[in-house]
Amino acid sequence: MEEIGLNNMENELVFPSKHYMPKEITQQSEFLKKYPKYDGRNTVIAIIDSGVDPSLPGLQTTTTGLPKIIDCLDLTGAGDVDTSTIKKVDENGILIGLTERKLQIPKSWKNPSGDWHLGTKILYELYRKDIKDRINPSIIEDFKKKNKSVIAKELKELNDHEKKVGSKSKKILDKEDREEINTKLEYLKEAEKLEIQSPILDCIVWNDGEKWKAAIDTTYIGNLEDAKVMSSFCTDKEYGFISDKCLLTYCLNIHEDGNLLEICVPNGSHGSHVAHIAAGHFPDDPEKDGLAPGAQIISLGLGNAYTEQAFIRAFNKCIELKVDIINLSSDTPSNCVGSGKTEKLIKNVVEKYGIIFVAAAGNDGPGLSVAGFAGGRIHSSIFYVGAYLTAEMKEAMYSHFEADNSVVFPFSSRGPSVDGSLGVTFCAPGAALTGVSKHCLEGMQRKQGTSMSSPNAVGNIACLLSAMKDESIPISPFRIKLALQNSAMMPEDGSHHPFSLGAGIIQISSAFELIKSAAFLSIPPNITDIRINVGSKKLGIYLRDPSEIASPQAVIMDVKPLFMESGDNEARVDFGCSIMLKLASGSEKDFVKFPKYCRLPSSDFSVIVDPTKLEVGKVHYAEIVGINPQKQSLGPLFRIPITVIIPEEVTSENLYRYKKQLILEPAVPERIFIKSPFGCKYVGIKIKSLESQIAQNIRIQQIFLNQKIRCRLAKSYQRLLPKDLVFCHFISPENQTIEYCFTQEWSNQNVTNIKITIQFFGILVQPQIITDL
Repeated sequence: MEEIGLNNMENELVFPSKHYMPKEITQQSEFLKKYPKYDGRNTVIAIIDSGVDPSLPGLQTTTTGLPKIIDCLDLTGAGDVDTSTIKKVDENGILIGLTERKLQIPKSWKNPSGDWHLGTKILYELYRKDIKDRINPSIIEDFKKKNKSVIAKELKELNDHEKKVGSKSKKILDKEDREEINTKLEYLKEAEKLEIQSPILDCIVWNDGEKWKAAIDTTYIGNLEDAKVMSSFCTDKEYGFISDKCLLTYCLNIHEDGNLLEICVPNGSHGSHVAHIAAGHFPDDPEKDGLAPGAQIISLGLGNAYTEQAFIRAFNKCIELKVDIINLSSDTPSNCVGSGKTEKLIKNVVEKYGIIFVAAAGNDGPGLSVAGFAGGRIHSSIFYVGAYLTAEMKEAMYSHFEADNSVVFPFSSRGPSVDGSLGVTFCAPGAALTGVSKHCLEGMQRKQGTSMSSPNAVGNIACLLSAMKDESIPISPFRIKLALQNSAMMPEDGSHHPFSLGAGIIQISSAFELIKSAAFLSIPPNITDIRINVGSKKLGIYLRDPSEIASPQAVIMDVKPLFMESGDNEARVDFGCSIMLKLASGSEKDFVKFPKYCRLPSSDFSVIVDPTKLEVGKVHYAEIVGINPQKQSLGPLFRIPITVIIPEEVTSENLYRYKKQLILEPAVPERIFIKSPFGCKYVGIKIKSLESQIAQNIRIQQIFLNQKIRCRLAKSYQRLLPKDLVFCHFISPENQTIEYCFTQEWSNQNVTNIKITIQFFGILVQPQIITDL
């Protein structure tokens, strides 16, 4: 009995730290246990983010001993230094830097040509605000101490002067001496009010006969003996620290035959955190490993400059360096979707060069139609990943009382996209506790967001690629997408939905079994997509505007395979198959009619959607899937999402007012769809707590589609005390289907009750129909 009790106690004392880096829910642990060598090795991941800190312990080597970080680049231009000025040393080995400091060149620095490329860099241009805020107080304190010492010295000089000649001597010389001392004192006192000026770094670049070298003078006095000499990071993987006070890591890249020096620093913690999730490796503590510890990474730093130019540079680098996967967990310029150079370049990256592109779905949920880039729009070549929170993560990572239920994080952006597509491709765990940049002065941080679910998916995909490369299975983005979607796990919990989960939670072990199957071999590697075409650039059916739901809609569409331009033309000609069309599991029935059969490539066919008998105030969803009857084990070759929203109406009879009592479970959104009345200009929302003891954090969102082009989102966060009453207001368009989404934050652990009132205000113009005067 004692031994059994001791064993139980030992089990209780095992800390569940494995959930800090979630792997079991995506089958990664199972997969690597079965295939330990398929851990991402022989794959390269591009991390397009704020920059990765190359000094971190988990980012030094892969599981095979290769350098973890292949290259570290700053694509913003913020770290660029013009080093085109060339000078030679004098007879004493001294250079006069561009700051006018005397730079003593160490004798150990070899430079056969004698040409030294010089430049300067304002140090604070490399610092984030949080670093400046941390180091400036000590600098100010040191300055004030020295300044007060000088002030005391000048006061003594003034006292000595007055004792010697008096304070009212009219001699011109005495008067000038007194005024000079007083002027010094005034200047010294005013100096304490001045802002700190950034130090300026001298930068030196030279060729040692074999490669380009560079150093920056972080002593600010020209003492280069202690300066860290480095070549471009891709050559020798070298890095240094600006100072021991800030621990800001930097590395260097030398361009244009020494005429341009790039100083690369991580802009915050985000990129380093993302890199650890995707591919971190801790040889002495593998539980901390990322999802693909054998993979290598390339850091493409955007800092805070999410400009089109920076993204174009990043994507071209991915092509140049032949990466396997791109992870994008950052904001993007608006022209990533629809039109423009960036949109076309993304298409090229995936469809021409076969690079798998994975991105965060966004953190604007849980309202519908906010997934993707730029107001609920998506790029059809990208995999968008939603953020999942397992019960075990809640308990271990967020200190919940117990592991209750798994949920999609409420912030995780939902579909459908404005183009009718599902928006979210699939889901992965959306949080981790792992390493961050050293200048944060923390070994690890917990972060959550689709920024975390994206690299989790990327790491899993890298493991799949590692397996496919080793077993000589052809790889293409479409093949990977098809395998992941058709093997994904859809949780049975009723609160989950394809709008938030996409095809479901990725399962790499099941995906690999599907990839190895005979049915999968029928998919030509040069197919880039099987594209749904619904009208003008639509990828699904999405009806919500009052004019769209007033009567049945007949929608003409076709489904066509797309191929690489330089692919195997014979395979393109030979590809074709019969297709059975049916509703996917979980779809609503009775409001969609479609043919039973078609063929790939298909001719046009019609789908009829009848919204007239659907329940009011609800969102209705169905999905038509196309399956090859000869290879049914492969699963759907394509999916046609169909979404219909039927709003409730408010009228003059109820004073354009809507009332309802809501029971809010943590992280489970309650959606209300209302047709806004003609003439309305804004809406007021009143929220009353029906709880006597529990305070609540409530997220309120208003979402509508602007001319079916992009989603418009407004939001408010309210802290609702017991029996409290709060208000919020939004600008509201007229005659639109508007979603009002109410969510209790996922960190709350209790069900709560509220009563809401939605009141529309504006000017109602009569008559609504213009007639002859």
